[in-house]
Amino acid sequence: MHLLHLVLSVKNADTATKTSFKKSKQRAFEPGASLHGNLVQEGFAGWSQRQSVFSQHHGSETSTPHRALSGMEDQDKKENEEYTGEIKGGMRPSMKLVIMGIVNKKPKSIEVTLSSKPEQEEAEADVGLQLKVNFSEKAVQRNACMGGKWGPSENTLSFFPFAPGEAFKMEIVCEHQQFRILVDGQPLCGFTHRHAQLASLTALRVFGDLQLTKVA
Repeated sequence: MHLLHLVLSVKNADTATKTSFKKSKQRAFEPGASLHGNLVQEGFAGWSQRQSVFSQHHGSETSTPHRALSGMEDQDKKENEEYTGEIKGGMRPSMKLVIMGIVNKKPKSIEVTLSSKPEQEEAEADVGLQLKVNFSEKAVQRNACMGGKWGPSENTLSFFPFAPGEAFKMEIVCEHQQFRILVDGQPLCGFTHRHAQLASLTALRVFGDLQLTKVA
């Protein structure tokens, strides 16, 4: 009896170990998980994130995460990362969006847009704010698109805060008259509202040469 009890105990322990390992593998690829680390996403009804690394390892549960968020030798070989999210209720005064990430080692551009959802799929969405970081020119261009027509671009900056391989925190503050943009807590620029219906700006898109770590 003692021998039978010991054999059953070993089998039960082995089954529990396999079950625990299976659950841990399933958790590794839950929605919202980034292969660079955990992408924290808050305040958005629907969102998606696409990365070239995911396509390279798609279907493989044995893929391992990167060791760190920066300093990777293959960073410049990756395609641009893209994030899209729905802003509940649209933009409104006193609302703030936070975007945190790490710039790639050999960046060309990063783009952030706030846009409306078109009534028809073939229609072009209005863009209330487009921020385009141009690393070769060390510029941050701001613009808006209404009815399919882009207005004049604004480029004035007090400083250029982005650097290859460095982390950053961008804040977009919606005020009554303008969007105010801060980077790492320092005022960067402003953009006077050209889109009268702020509440219709329900889509946030972040695209470019970066690794996102948080969107809130």
